[in-house]
Amino acid sequence: MISAYKNFELDDDCILPKLLTSDELFFPESSHFIHLRITLWSFDDCVRLLKQLGSQLRCFVVNLVFICLRERDTISQMSSICCPNMKKLTITNYRNTPQYEQCIVPLLKRLSTVEYLILFLAIGIGRYAPNHFIDGFDLDKYIISYLPNLHTFFRIVAQALPHLKSLETTTNSIEFTNLITLILCNIHRDYAEQLFCRSRVPHLVELLIHYEPLLAIVTDDQQQARINCSKIELIRIVESPDETEDLLNFFPNLYCKRSKKK
Repeated sequence: MISAYKNFELDDDCILPKLLTSDELFFPESSHFIHLRITLWSFDDCVRLLKQLGSQLRCFVVNLVFICLRERDTISQMSSICCPNMKKLTITNYRNTPQYEQCIVPLLKRLSTVEYLILFLAIGIGRYAPNHFIDGFDLDKYIISYLPNLHTFFRIVAQALPHLKSLETTTNSIEFTNLITLILCNIHRDYAEQLFCRSRVPHLVELLIHYEPLLAIVTDDQQQARINCSKIELIRIVESPDETEDLLNFFPNLYCKRSKKK
């Protein structure tokens, strides 16, 4: 009966059971699926499913409980994935992912026809984790460059950017076209510097930021950072000392400053 359906969706909290052997299939009678939304236990299961249904899928939305290599043949299976019709892809994972470079990056390189991509990942730390933070330039180099049909690169939902409206990527820089309010709470200093010194936020007018990353940005005194800060009218500095005049000079359009001490 299920073979007659083209679309299949499950609630995110409904996890498909793991297969016991590599010869088993998640959907033995699913030759007509073109849209699939499911939750799987592992990245290995995801690779196995794409091997089975990849040639017919146009839209694949998957929530993965664990992203790591647990089966020896997963890499070899990944190399045989073929998804010529896939246009939309969403991968979600709420647990720390220590093997982002070993799993997600090579998988996406196999999916060159994707035009709409959403990734919601928690990149963790560990033996196999990246030794640098994952930013837009990293995504551009290792993922987007392998997806020639990618027209709309997804919105990265992150705690640091709760008001993000749109994200435009190019080979040289990233522009947050409509971002007007930016809240940088409990964010690594590198992310703040990356955003202000190597990205464009042409319409930013309101900023909340911790003192330490702000000091690093001002001290570095890069031209792009000055441009990004040139229209800011309201700034809130968390854990700010009493003397901040040198920092405030970096914001020529500032009319209101509020300090928030811990």
